[in-house]
Amino acid sequence: MQGNQEAYNNYIRSGHHFAWEQEWESALKAYELALRARPDDYTALTCIGLVYLQMNCLADALAVYQQAHTTSRNSLGALGRIAYIHAEMGQQREAAQSYMQIAKTYLAQNRRQKAVQSLLLAAELRPTLVECRTLLARCYESLNAPDVAANEWVAVAYILQKMQKSQSAKTALAYAKRLAPDARNVLLADNALQNAADQMPFPRVSRSFKHHTDHRNFSSAFGSLQEIMQLQKQTKLPQSPLQRIVRQALGKLSDIVLELNTSDTLPLEGPSDNSLNKRVVSLLQAMSLSDGIQAYFEQDFSNSEIAFDKARRAGADYPSLAVVLGDVFLRLKQFDDAWENFRSLSDFKSIQIGVDYGLAKSAVERGETVEGLRRGLSVLMQLDLQTIPEANRTALTQTYKQGLEEFVLKSTAAQLKETTYSILEFLSGDVWLHRLQTWRGRLDEQFSERSTSMPIACLFIPFR
Repeated sequence: MQGNQEAYNNYIRSGHHFAWEQEWESALKAYELALRARPDDYTALTCIGLVYLQMNCLADALAVYQQAHTTSRNSLGALGRIAYIHAEMGQQREAAQSYMQIAKTYLAQNRRQKAVQSLLLAAELRPTLVECRTLLARCYESLNAPDVAANEWVAVAYILQKMQKSQSAKTALAYAKRLAPDARNVLLADNALQNAADQMPFPRVSRSFKHHTDHRNFSSAFGSLQEIMQLQKQTKLPQSPLQRIVRQALGKLSDIVLELNTSDTLPLEGPSDNSLNKRVVSLLQAMSLSDGIQAYFEQDFSNSEIAFDKARRAGADYPSLAVVLGDVFLRLKQFDDAWENFRSLSDFKSIQIGVDYGLAKSAVERGETVEGLRRGLSVLMQLDLQTIPEANRTALTQTYKQGLEEFVLKSTAAQLKETTYSILEFLSGDVWLHRLQTWRGRLDEQFSERSTSMPIACLFIPFR
């Protein structure tokens, strides 16, 4: 059993690695191997389902998520994905039923705001579902939103009248009049009900609440992530190669928070198989990550580091977290910690430019001047290679290597440090990419007679 567990853990980690790199076929194979090691494992199944979604294989994703839901019926994450896929496939009835099932589970847990999110999604898909609009009305009443609750009772009255259940319609409208007696939609509905039912206006889902939800983002609405993402849009941060991957990582962490908020929910009849403990851990990770992200955008890096550390101690081990923490440690001048976080990301090729930028800055501040310059030149070289013809790239790579070796032999530690700072400064701010492209054009024009491209690094160190 221990061997299976170890194999399972390795396969899951490998799958996460490939998923980060967006190598979906490889991620799928790794997660399927994890599932073989632990058949019917909820985590492996949901990972496979997510990969199928990324590959737009909706039918396959639906089948896998249905299996995951069967395996762990108290976990609403899979059911939320099932509802989303049904909606994407145009199966509105099935999608609405799934959202209703989620809502009823939340109501049984006395989590009315979460229930409202699911009920809104169901109502958007099937506006005349009496049970859904009735539950919405009751939820809004308990959440102290009488005007919106009255709107829902008017909707219930309309639907019931259309079903020729006049007495039930009058009862529903009485609830609306009690909550908002002077509201225009209530007065219009009362007048229509007394005279001609066909003229009763049918109220759609309240826009003031509907805009919070979308079946593509099942877990949004009432949490602090709305504020966090607004902060992300408003906050102006320098777009260095490192900051580019930090932005991506913050987006991924936000997705993780949303996923944690809806997975492994509490069982309805008490905890079993450590499900309560798992849920507590998931919530602790979600809250800590959310606090860390918000503090980051408020540029409160000390509290951001504290919150992210809590998330890690609760088991959060994501490459995206290492990216953001590395940047936080740099800002706090904790360069040893920054180095360790960035070094743990060395195998992720898609973010290597940003990682090397972080390593260069960490190394030079740690007094490792040669390593700092090596990493700084690595950033410059990777960017430089993207600006020249493919046929010249091998020669340019060799030129960088030789130039580094010669410069290190002839330079003092102070010179190495100053050169590294100059490279990092060249690649900072909002116009570094334009600056890079401009200098590539100038060098190509100035050294047009050379058989190979002149490195942009010649702005900082001599090349032959």
